[in-house]
Amino acid sequence: MAKQATAPKRQRRERGQENEDKDPHRRFVKKLLPLFSTFFKYFPMTPPPQDLQASAAEIFESAPFLKNLGLKLVGCGPGWCESRLEVQNYHKQQDRLVHAGVIATMADHTAGGAAGTLVQPGEIVLTVEFKINLLRPGIGRELRCRAQVLKPGKRITVAESEVFATDSLGEKLIAKATVTLAVLSDFKEDVS
Repeated sequence: MAKQATAPKRQRRERGQENEDKDPHRRFVKKLLPLFSTFFKYFPMTPPPQDLQASAAEIFESAPFLKNLGLKLVGCGPGWCESRLEVQNYHKQQDRLVHAGVIATMADHTAGGAAGTLVQPGEIVLTVEFKINLLRPGIGRELRCRAQVLKPGKRITVAESEVFATDSLGEKLIAKATVTLAVLSDFKEDVS
């Protein structure tokens, strides 16, 4: 009888399940999972009632710097945005690579577009901080950026952007950014 009782324990140990039950981090996460599902049931990441594509397009088209840069909106949805840039000679630095400032601008503005899909009418998003990791040199004929909101909020939103370069060999991840944005309502431009 005692041998039968230890057989399942031995099988669990062999599969590594016994250690999972003893790991306090795993137990903590298992307890939190039902709470997260309840939270998102009552506070889903849903867009405000507006045309997302039009509001994101306005964010891209109303910025003169982006028009000069040539950054174009490809698509968007609730909490995400995608843009592209056809690389021109003026986007390159002295070593003929895409300038880090171009890549950073693309990551920042696309994250703003993603966050902008989740704000209410009359609200805007404004970057308050961003950190970018340049993973590879910017080599290619086109750049594509995809941004996703990681944590939406009433006052602060956090998004993540990934920038890819496309060349004859395909697409490669060249940069990754984390962008923190403030959500502002009744924003008045200072014209002084």
